[in-house]
Amino acid sequence: MPTRKQLRNELKQRRNTHSKAQCQELSLQICEHIRRSKPFTHRQRLALYYSIGNEVSLEHLFHYAWTLNKTLFLPVLSHFPKGHLWWIKFLEHTPLYLNRYQIPEPVHPARARRTKLRSLDVIFMPLVGFDDKGNRLGMGGGYYDRSLSRCFRPSTAWHRPVRVGVAYSWQQVTSIPVETWDIPLDAIVTEQGVHWFNTK
Repeated sequence: MPTRKQLRNELKQRRNTHSKAQCQELSLQICEHIRRSKPFTHRQRLALYYSIGNEVSLEHLFHYAWTLNKTLFLPVLSHFPKGHLWWIKFLEHTPLYLNRYQIPEPVHPARARRTKLRSLDVIFMPLVGFDDKGNRLGMGGGYYDRSLSRCFRPSTAWHRPVRVGVAYSWQQVTSIPVETWDIPLDAIVTEQGVHWFNTK
């Protein structure tokens, strides 16, 4: 079995072989599945993200969600504790800036009041790879895992917030080597639809 680093590099190379136009077309299909999914239609407080490179783009959902009066949040790099994410409310006219990874974040004061994780209904997350058990392989920084560990209990079948991965179907692999700190997904959305995992 390849190591996590080898698998991550292979999947990133695979993603880069697809054109921007191909990824945009698939992103539209994925956003359409999300629009019709229960985590989107039945929930109010949603955490989305801005994509970089060929990641699945969710920007098509932003204005649609606002027209439904849903409350959106975006992740920002935490000042303290480092290596974590905060989630900041994202309004239609909220200005953005690029963080050190060149990912847009909402402009917010250094002492911004961060949103409590348990107050979010759903977190939609980008990823590099996933398997059929709900294991998620990220970019390697560990930001989502560290942040979500504060409200994850492996002995409980239902968690708040619901964790939904967003990916292209070709990002699925047979198996991802799991570390003790990994937080599994509740569901994955690809251009083929929504799939729920049994993460208990």
